[in-house]
Amino acid sequence: MPGHLRGLSRLSLSTTTALAVLYGSQAAAVPAVPAPPDDPRSAVSITKTNDTGGDPLEPGDEFIYTLTGQCSGLTVDCVDFTVTDTLPEGLDVTTLPQSTSSRDVTYDESTRLLTVTYKQPLQNPAGKTGLRAGQAGSIEIGMRVPADTPLEDGTVITNTTEVKADNADPATADTDVTVTIPRVVKPVTTKTWKDGSAVAGSDETSTITLGVRNNSSSSAEVGELSVSDTSAETFENFDFVSASVTAFPKGADTARLVVTTADGRTHTGAAITAPGELPLPRGVDPEDVVGFEVVFTNSNGDPLPYDETGGTVDVEMKLRDTKRSDGSPLRPTDKITVNNCATPAVKEKTEGEVEGTEACAPYDILPDILVLQPTKRFYPDTDGDFAQETGEHAVLGENSPVSTEVDVKNASPFPVKSITITEPSADTTSEFDKLDVDKVRLRFPEGATEAKLTVTYADGSTFEQTYTENTTVDVAKRGTTVTKVEVTYTGVDADGNPTIAEGATAGLDLHGTLTDDVTAQDLPSGTSPGVDNCASYKGDAGRTDGSGTASGDACKNLPIEAPNTSGSGTKDSSQHEIPADQPITMNLKVTNNGNKPLVSPVVTDPAGGPDGTPAPTPPLLVLQFTPGTPPARRPPP
Repeated sequence: MPGHLRGLSRLSLSTTTALAVLYGSQAAAVPAVPAPPDDPRSAVSITKTNDTGGDPLEPGDEFIYTLTGQCSGLTVDCVDFTVTDTLPEGLDVTTLPQSTSSRDVTYDESTRLLTVTYKQPLQNPAGKTGLRAGQAGSIEIGMRVPADTPLEDGTVITNTTEVKADNADPATADTDVTVTIPRVVKPVTTKTWKDGSAVAGSDETSTITLGVRNNSSSSAEVGELSVSDTSAETFENFDFVSASVTAFPKGADTARLVVTTADGRTHTGAAITAPGELPLPRGVDPEDVVGFEVVFTNSNGDPLPYDETGGTVDVEMKLRDTKRSDGSPLRPTDKITVNNCATPAVKEKTEGEVEGTEACAPYDILPDILVLQPTKRFYPDTDGDFAQETGEHAVLGENSPVSTEVDVKNASPFPVKSITITEPSADTTSEFDKLDVDKVRLRFPEGATEAKLTVTYADGSTFEQTYTENTTVDVAKRGTTVTKVEVTYTGVDADGNPTIAEGATAGLDLHGTLTDDVTAQDLPSGTSPGVDNCASYKGDAGRTDGSGTASGDACKNLPIEAPNTSGSGTKDSSQHEIPADQPITMNLKVTNNGNKPLVSPVVTDPAGGPDGTPAPTPPLLVLQFTPGTPPARRPPP
C-alpha cells in the first residue's frame, strides 16, 4: 500500500476510534428507553359448517354458512380477534351478520370480503380489546345458488374462513357445497319492430330486430340454437327483403338462413362465420319468402353454453301494395295492427328439439286518408279572456266584444306535417266584416315546431311573423281593419318526418268587437238571424306523392240580442227586532237584469214617487211603545 494511503488509513481509524469513545461516553450518560413488552401469547381456532347436510344444491336453493371462532387460550385473552371470509363468487348473499356492542361487522361488495372484529374489554392483557380467553363467537351467513346460475353441473364450491389475533398464530377452516344442475332446456327470444307503423301504399321499409339466447342449464347439451318468424299475417302484408346477423350467441361461430317460400318448400342458404348479411338460398326471390329461420351452431360441434346476452338478427321488411293471398289492393279504411311473433328453438342431445316462448311485436298499417276534425265557437267576451262568463252579451248597437275559436284535431292514425287555419273561409259565406279583430291567440298542437301567422288588412298591408310557442298577438292597426288571419302550424323532425301527433289539436282564436254592420236583420226576428262566421282548414301528411291531404270549413252563428235595460232591487236588515240604542244595518242591492250596462243607477230609500221625488213619509223609523213598564233608566256615568 502506498505510504500516503497507509497514513490516511491510520488517520481514519484513529478518528473513528475517537468518535466511538466520545459518543460512547455520552450515550452511557443517557438512560435507555426499554422496548414495550410483547403481549402474552394465546391461541385461536375456527370451525366452519353449512346446513346442506351433504346434499347437493340446485339453482334457487338457499343455505347457511356457520362460522365459530374461539379464543383457545386458557388464561390469556386474544387481542384484536378477527374473523375474515371471502364469500364465493357465483353465489348470492342473502343475509349477513350485524354489528353489536361486542363486535364490528363490515362487508365489501366489490371484493366480497366479510370482516368481523371482536371488541370485548380484555383483562390479560389489560387495556385492550378482542375476545376473552375460552370464549367463542358464532356468526351465520345466508347464501343462495342463483336461479339462472352458469355454474356447471357437479361444481364443488370450497369456502375458507380465517381467524387471527395480534398475540396468536392464525387458523383457517373450510367447508364445501356441491351444485347440481337439473337439465333445463330453454331457448329465449326478444323482438322489436321499428318504427311501429307505416301508411298503406307507402312501400315503407322497416326493421325487425330479433334477439336469441341459450338460457338452458349447464347440464344441457345444446348443439343448435335458432329463431324463426313464420307469422302468416306478417307475410300477407309484408315482403321479406334481407336478414343480417349483428351479433353471434355465445359459443356459436356459424349462422345460416333457412326460408320457406309460398309453395311450402324450405331452402337453406350458405353459412357465414362473422356478423353480416345472411345469403339468400340460391334461386329464391325475396318476395316469395313467407317465413324464415336463422340457425346458429358451433363449427367444431361443441355444445353452446348458457348465454346471458345472446345473438341478434336484423330483418328488413317492406310493406306490400297488395295482399299476398288474393292480390287485392292493400288500402284499409281503418288501422290494421299486425302482431308479429318469433319463436326460439334449440336442439339438445337428450331432449331433441325444444321450442321456447314466443316474443311478439305489433306493427300498424295506417289508412292513407288524412282525417281532421274541426270545432268552432263564437261567443260574447266582454273582458277578452277567451271565455264567456255570466252577464256577457252580444247586443245590437253596442259594439259588443266577442271572441271566436277554431280547433282542428288530427284524427288520423299517424302524424301530420302541417295544419293551416284561415279566418274567414274563402269558400263559404261568412260575415267577417261584422267583426273588428284586435287580438289573435295561437294554440300549438303537440309536435308542432313553429307557427307562421299572416294578418291581412283592408288597406292591402300584411303582418307576418313566425312563433315557436303559444302566444297572443295584438293585431289592431289604426285607420284600417283586419280582413284575413291565417296560421300554419308545422312539425317535422331532423329527418323531415311529420311530428304533429295523432290526436293533437291546433287552435286559432280571434277577439274583437262587433261593428255597426250588425243590424236589426241579425236579431232572432230578422231576415238573417245572428252573425255567421266560417273558418277554413287544411292538413298535409308530408307525403311526396301528394296523397295525405284534407281540408274543410268550420262555421258558427253568434246570436244577437235586442237592447234590454232593466233592473231589480232588494232590501234587507240585519235584524227584525229593535232594542233601544241598537244600530240596525240595512242592505240595498241593485241587479242589472238587462243586456246593457246600467249607467249611474240611483237608489232611493224610502221609495220615491212616480216622478222620482221623495215620498212624503220622513226617512225616519217611528217607534211606538205600548202601555207597560217603561224601560229602566241607565245609571249616570
